[in-house]
Amino acid sequence: MLKLLLFLVVISISTITPQSRDSLYSLNLEVGAGYSYHLTDLNMPDVNLHGFNGTLRIMWQPEHLLRIGLETGYHQLYSLDKVINLTGIGRSEAEISMFSIPVLAVFSMVVFPQMLPELEIKFSSGVMFLNTRGNGFGSKASSSQITLGFSGAATYLRPLNEHFAVGAELKYYNFAKIDDGNLSLQFIFTYKFMRW
Repeated sequence: MLKLLLFLVVISISTITPQSRDSLYSLNLEVGAGYSYHLTDLNMPDVNLHGFNGTLRIMWQPEHLLRIGLETGYHQLYSLDKVINLTGIGRSEAEISMFSIPVLAVFSMVVFPQMLPELEIKFSSGVMFLNTRGNGFGSKASSSQITLGFSGAATYLRPLNEHFAVGAELKYYNFAKIDDGNLSLQFIFTYKFMRW
């Protein structure tokens, strides 16, 4: 009788407690940094089109292949350091730089889940805050404008364990208002900080 009672208690507890299952959803934090090259029609000698690119992204990863998220970051577009001589005013070193801070909705998908599960294709769209700063002849100036923009990227992420992955991302940005682009290559670090 005691064995039967113990057996019924064990069966009851095993049916009441939740069974462990694989997580179907996760939130991932992606941080990237790297090199960028500004694609422009600017015809100014001595302009520096090389710069730094940083990305911060939060992605929701459901059980299917499509993922969505939000992205921001910092993208140096161009800079110019030049000595200028103006008749009657004199000589001064002039510095001009432009950078962008995007706020984008991101859609990402693993296109070849069987052959290349580490490769994701991303498309994002939203607004970009363009900031210009200038300095010369003892004066400083700055301006800001908002433009629509989009980006497309290919991201390769290699998992280190169930929480961390590292990889690289090749990305193209388009800025509608100034009709320019930006090409970047970044190192990406991903942390899966929530699963359910």
